[in-house]
Amino acid sequence: MGTSADDRDTRQLWDDAAFLRRAAALAAARGQHVRDISRAAGMSHDYLSRPAPRNGRSIEALLHIAAVLEIDVCELIGIEHGKPPKPRKPPADAETLLHMITDRVSSQSRESSPEQRE
Repeated sequence: MGTSADDRDTRQLWDDAAFLRRAAALAAARGQHVRDISRAAGMSHDYLSRPAPRNGRSIEALLHIAAVLEIDVCELIGIEHGKPPKPRKPPADAETLLHMITDRVSSQSRESSPEQRE
């Protein structure tokens, strides 16, 4: 079974395995198990021990878990608060597409300018 472009892009943005490890470490640091954190956050007992569903994890769930752990959601998802995430270079196909669109818009703009028609 193939992997769609959307699936590849999502994996680049979200490392679910790292999230699960971080959640387990945060729970253990508080002397709790991820099952307890999941239940206290209103999720199923295995929410923090199984891979994310196909459509990802909801921000609402992440906010509830962060509240139970008494931490900022940025810490939970692995972003240093106050620092933007490191920029990622777009995949080559996206970069090529962006250039194609930019070139097309540029040429259409030149074709439709009043100076060109006179």
